Amino acid sequence: MYFLILITWYQDLVKRNLSDSNSGMERIKPPSESDIDSLNLSDVWKEWKEAWELYWISSGLNEKDNAIQIATIQSILGTKARRVLKTLPNIPGNVTERTVEGILTALETAGLFCRVQVAG
Repeated sequence: MYFLILITWYQDLVKRNLSDSNSGMERIKPPSESDIDSLNLSDVWKEWKEAWELYWISSGLNEKDNAIQIATIQSILGTKARRVLKTLPNIPGNVTERTVEGILTALETAGLFCRVQVAG
C-alpha cells in the first residue's frame, strides 16, 4: 500500500514539473504577425519588435535551442516578411545558420521598416 502511494505521489510530481516547464510558452501570447503593409511602418516595427523581445524573454524562448528560436520568429513574422527576408543578402540561405539578432538586424538595415518622409 505504501509503495502504491509513493508511486502515485511521484507520478503527480512529474506531471506538475512537466506542466511547469512548458507553461511559459503556453500562457504567454506571441506578438501578432508583422504588418508590412502598414502606412506607418516605422512605428509598427518598433511596437512589433518590442512585443517580440518581451515574448522572447518572458516565454523562456531565449533559453531554447537556436533552431526553435529561428522557427518561432520566422513563423510570427508572417509570410510577407519571410518573403522579404529571403531576398536580403546578409541572411544565410540555410535556416540553421540564422540567428534572431541577425534576422532583426537584417530587416532593420534593409530599410523595410524605415520611416518615409515626404517633402512638403
